[in-house]
Amino acid sequence: MPQGTGPAERDLLALEPIDRLRGLRPHSLTKRALALGLLGTALLSWAIPYSDLFLQGTWISSCHLPIGAFCLFFLSVLVLHIGLRKVAPHWAFTPAELLFAYAIMLVATGLPSFGLTAYLFPTLAGVTYYASPENKWAETFFAQIPPWFAPLDRSVTTPFFEGLRRGEHLPWGAWAVPVAAWTALALLVLGTMLCLCALIRKQWLENERLSFPLVQLPLAMVRESPGGAVGPFFRSPLMWLGFGVPLLIHTINGLHHYYPAWPQLKLVHPLNPYFRVRPWNQIGLFIIWLHFSVVGFTFLLPTQLSFSLWFFFLLSKAQSVIAGALGYQLSNMPGYPVQTYAAMQMLGAFVLICGYMAWVARPHLADIWRRVVRDDRTVDESREPMGFPTAVYGLALTTAGAVIWLNVAGMSAALALLSYALFFLIAMALTRFVAECGLLFIQAPFRPTDLFLMWVGAPAIGAANLTALAFFQRIFVFDLRAFPMPSILNAFKIGEQGPLRGRQLVWSCALGMLVAIGVSYVSFLWITYTAGGVKLQKWFLLHSPQQPFTFLTSYLRSPPELRVSTLAFFAVGLAVTWALFSLRSRFVWWPLHPVGYAMGPSWPMIQLWFSTLLGWLLKTSLMRYGGFRGFVRIRPFFLGLVLGEFAAAGLWIVIGWLTGPPGYRFFLT
Repeated sequence: MPQGTGPAERDLLALEPIDRLRGLRPHSLTKRALALGLLGTALLSWAIPYSDLFLQGTWISSCHLPIGAFCLFFLSVLVLHIGLRKVAPHWAFTPAELLFAYAIMLVATGLPSFGLTAYLFPTLAGVTYYASPENKWAETFFAQIPPWFAPLDRSVTTPFFEGLRRGEHLPWGAWAVPVAAWTALALLVLGTMLCLCALIRKQWLENERLSFPLVQLPLAMVRESPGGAVGPFFRSPLMWLGFGVPLLIHTINGLHHYYPAWPQLKLVHPLNPYFRVRPWNQIGLFIIWLHFSVVGFTFLLPTQLSFSLWFFFLLSKAQSVIAGALGYQLSNMPGYPVQTYAAMQMLGAFVLICGYMAWVARPHLADIWRRVVRDDRTVDESREPMGFPTAVYGLALTTAGAVIWLNVAGMSAALALLSYALFFLIAMALTRFVAECGLLFIQAPFRPTDLFLMWVGAPAIGAANLTALAFFQRIFVFDLRAFPMPSILNAFKIGEQGPLRGRQLVWSCALGMLVAIGVSYVSFLWITYTAGGVKLQKWFLLHSPQQPFTFLTSYLRSPPELRVSTLAFFAVGLAVTWALFSLRSRFVWWPLHPVGYAMGPSWPMIQLWFSTLLGWLLKTSLMRYGGFRGFVRIRPFFLGLVLGEFAAAGLWIVIGWLTGPPGYRFFLT
């Protein structure tokens, strides 16, 4: 069976800093590295809710290379490493220390935004605030909500959305029980993620040698030169040329945002207005988006991967047009801009990819079995962030704890276990896509409820199960663009390349997540109660809190018809993915990768397809006419594109902080 990249391209990547970071001195955990990581996490955890809700500019924690954490790392490299090496060498931070601090921030800073907090509080408060006689939420499902689930008193939820009046105080006490309950579940979910990542680390990092593209830039930035304070990355003219391109363009567009008479260079161009008549109007959302950072990361990918990502996206659009020509009226998945037939094919691909990962990992899983069941001490665990027995027992305990929690919340034990397993099947597949493809932004257009309703039906599931799932899925499953599992694996890769001690790293990251949760809770509640949620970001505080309960009411009052026919599309996804794996194993030249098929029609690819196409085209052309030497020489330019776009994002976030909302927003939506 094929590995993550072809042999030739793995050899090419092996020559890059990702695999041999010369000049990086070994270093274990230091107190100041831990303090830097936790301090940066705390600052970002306070700032992210303010930026997301009030400034409403570019998201600073909406992807798996979070802008906030990366910009702090960039500043740390410039000031604490390069700057101090010139003026106070004894105080300068080593590259390993900076990487350690960055790994902590990387793992933790998705939680204050899409990863947990930004969905938790609006969902719990919105169920009461947005209930009305017209939508009949109270009569339909309020009886299924446990009293400890959410603050159901309007005296608590109304000021959350409308702001505190003069003389009123923030009702911390009213939030104590629901926050404690949901935080307990969040810790169980995060514990499951940590244990799973610890179990698959060796397979992905050492056995399959996945490329982890999102790690390459931070490692290149701290690469040292003998006798010089400034490393080769920052001395490269091509890097600074690439850095300047997005910085200049976003500066022009940022000035246009504040001064409309200033010229603008459009980076977004909707294509749907060109497809107005049937069957072309069935094409779905079709937009050109230019993200310089995505072009840069695509240049680092094997060409088979990058080609497959944009090819299968366009193929999904062709399928929609053909279906429209045959007379089908295509529907979307609830809450996602992805058509149902395409989402079911994605699900089939996810299932088979997870099965493939388990099949390839058989020798590794056998080692884990021998160590845990037979207590075979010859199994090497010296480089593991967590001992195999600890990880296996931790996985079992956190899973059991989460299932018990959901059962107490009203779900049947069997459905709770099935839902939790489906959630982590999706999470494992998406984590693989980040590790192998370097996708900045990932999402799956289906939830357990969608599958249950299509294949079993709402009456068979029951009101209590559907109500508990509505809360659980909105908070943890609906939008996985910033969930920490891919970042944990990226942190392990950083630790391996650092090199850093894995067990110190995993517990430091766990501590960082606790800091992020606590600080972001306080920040989020303070901002919403002070300013009033309805005056803040519309998605988090207006649309998202209503969406799951609008769907829930519809399911309970007018149960949707069974759509068992969608199993056919699921089977198509299984079959096509199996065929792609088989062809890749038989023909070295086969250009199509299963990951491209699995992500093709998704919301992330709607935003990323054009930039991926451009990056593939540039790399293919360069490799054809410039060869390997051309690739090595031009590589700093494309890393500079990434650094320049992220630096521009950080710059305009600061400007937005100074000028007030709405800020200039240009990266991912």
